[in-house]
Amino acid sequence: MTELEPYIEEALTRMYEEAEPPLDFTSVLENPSEMDEDWYEQHYLSPDRQEAICAEIEEEYSLSDRQKRRLSMESILNYGPSSVPVDE
Repeated sequence: MTELEPYIEEALTRMYEEAEPPLDFTSVLENPSEMDEDWYEQHYLSPDRQEAICAEIEEEYSLSDRQKRRLSMESILNYGPSSVPVDE
């Protein structure tokens, strides 16, 4: 497990709780083979809210600049909900 994994997981859990439609991210981690290949594209959360969630975690855990960049990259760019509404 990497040093940032718990923070990334927390960010993604918060993001998917607030996404439309919501998703239990813990179930994704526990049963990845049961998810569609594009599961993350089926959930929307505004880019501003995704950034705000990362900022909350960065502040809460006093992350370094390097850790902040990695948290954003992993949480928003790699595994976060779509920033384009599902209807579009």
